Amino acid sequence: MTKTLFIRAAWPVIALLTAGLAACGGGDDGGNSGGAISATSPANIQSPDDAAALTAAFFALGEIAAGEGASTQKQHAVSMAKGGAIRAQAVTTEDCGAGGTQTFDDETGRTEYDNCRETNGESDLLLDGVETAACTAGGASANTDCMGDFTDILGESGTPLLFRTTSPDFDLTLTLLATIRERFGASSNRTDIDGNFTVRADDAPTITVVFDALTFVDDSSMGVDTITIDGGFGTDAGERFNCGAGLVTYDTVSPITLDNDGAPISGQVNLSSANGGAAQVTFNSDGSATVTVGGNMQTYSQSQLFQLCNG
Repeated sequence: MTKTLFIRAAWPVIALLTAGLAACGGGDDGGNSGGAISATSPANIQSPDDAAALTAAFFALGEIAAGEGASTQKQHAVSMAKGGAIRAQAVTTEDCGAGGTQTFDDETGRTEYDNCRETNGESDLLLDGVETAACTAGGASANTDCMGDFTDILGESGTPLLFRTTSPDFDLTLTLLATIRERFGASSNRTDIDGNFTVRADDAPTITVVFDALTFVDDSSMGVDTITIDGGFGTDAGERFNCGAGLVTYDTVSPITLDNDGAPISGQVNLSSANGGAAQVTFNSDGSATVTVGGNMQTYSQSQLFQLCNG
């Protein structure tokens, strides 16, 4: 069996995250009044519609990431400890179940996949490239439970890790060049992401997603699920889909409370762009969001927000 680290454990979550953006379908300019822009260009925030589209684009990805990514990493770290995946042993090369090889270094946590293929029922998984997963403090061999602090580096020396999963109903291809750090506890998890993904689902155009020192904190210590979002997030989805586009910085003013379905029902976050645009987004108890840009304020229902990133 493939000794995949983050990817093996988290690929169902990644599929959900990326499909959320890839499913955005429709117009050309992404609801962004500046037209088609790249994932690293400053987002245009000139109206409430612009800011709402950017918020919708983020939550197409970020809502699931905040709620599921940390728990997936935590489960993975436990499985690594139980399975003894992090032990001071020699570098080993093994055949993958359906072709290709994987070379794993138990001391450093580095795995090199060479067209490594696995099958799971009707689904096929391909990995090609390098992933390094280790305890953040002390390296892979120091603490098998990682003391609640785990770092995963996807790709190496500027070359991304290729991930592809196919089935009769779905074809998802990603390239991953990022560093992900997880710190988790009994009731609070923090995820720090820096880097970029490219995503292609089925026959949809390829999307680029950029994380610029983005931090999620998911906290349930007070009996409700809240998240905070701080740092940069960018996508070029607006070039191809009716969605927000460009790079924007998030600053959580008050933690965002999620209901049982994961929808924001309270909290406030500020959005800002390097070109001077800024917005305030307040989530309301009925699931709507009130967006303020300059002197203009508009409230959007959940369905309206969904439509801003779904054609």
